[in-house]
Amino acid sequence: MKFPTLINFTMLAFFTFIVIIDFFPSMAFADVISKKVIFAIIIALIILQLVVTKGREDKLSLKQHLYLTIYIVGLWITLTLLGGHSQVGLSLNTPLFYIAILLHTFNLLRMYRQSKDKNNKSMPS
Repeated sequence: MKFPTLINFTMLAFFTFIVIIDFFPSMAFADVISKKVIFAIIIALIILQLVVTKGREDKLSLKQHLYLTIYIVGLWITLTLLGGHSQVGLSLNTPLFYIAILLHTFNLLRMYRQSKDKNNKSMPS
């Protein structure tokens, strides 16, 4: 596994921890690692990622964006179904959730159209 990919998975793991702590603040591991420490680790990982890639544009593919979106929404739904309540207002009952999903869906469609157009232009006639 490449080092930048390992950094990305580590950031995703810490993001998952912070969302779980937000939904279930009374869990045992919420007392072990504070939110501030997790945020500091995520920021350090982002800086490390920027240093490692050194300006290269390693953008996520459309498939990776789709998987990441499904993971985050699935995590959100799973934690809500398990009885968790977000401390910062992340809820399936808020219109902000549906607006964010709608905007992200439009963005994914735009990315798909751009990649399709790019592939059509690169194909010889």
